[in-house]
Amino acid sequence: MSEKKPKGPAENTPTTEHKSANQEALEQRRKKSFIRLMIVAGALILVSIATYFIFTQANIFNGAEELEKTTVDKMDDAFAYEAEGDIENSLSVYRKLIDQEDENAEKAVYYLEKARIAQRAEDIELARMFTEQSLKLDETSIALQLMAVLLESDQRQEEAIEYYKRALELLRQHDEVERESIDFIEEQINRLNEEAA
Repeated sequence: MSEKKPKGPAENTPTTEHKSANQEALEQRRKKSFIRLMIVAGALILVSIATYFIFTQANIFNGAEELEKTTVDKMDDAFAYEAEGDIENSLSVYRKLIDQEDENAEKAVYYLEKARIAQRAEDIELARMFTEQSLKLDETSIALQLMAVLLESDQRQEEAIEYYKRALELLRQHDEVERESIDFIEEQINRLNEEAA
């Protein structure tokens, strides 16, 4: 009767070097995902600032200082609440602004702000829901890119690629878009395709 020889650890598991390379690759992907999230968050902050200045300029040129100033003041309040970590009140301010707004494009911006706040609070599901609302009202490249990042963070790369492609298509329709914006989205699509392969 032959005795079975137990397999040693070297025969049962990948080498330490292979594990280390896999862990290193995983860590690199995580770092890249974090960087992408920060880039999109930065873009959303820029949109917030631009929206603030648009409302400020509207006050001067439209002669509707009281109405518009109220909107700007409310946005300031939302930013202050967020800075204090009071996410609930910050979201509440935007909910009230949405309720008061008639224009879909403006409502879409407010939903995008709510998505940005939820994303920063690491509530990806809520951020995705607000982004969907924004896209229903006004499909913008920024909203499409944010949705792609949110889907990617849920390991839904195929769907993320589709949203990046839609964002790219929208950007290409405008002459004033900087080439860097298009290049960035193309890089994201290529990276996700490579990771899926």
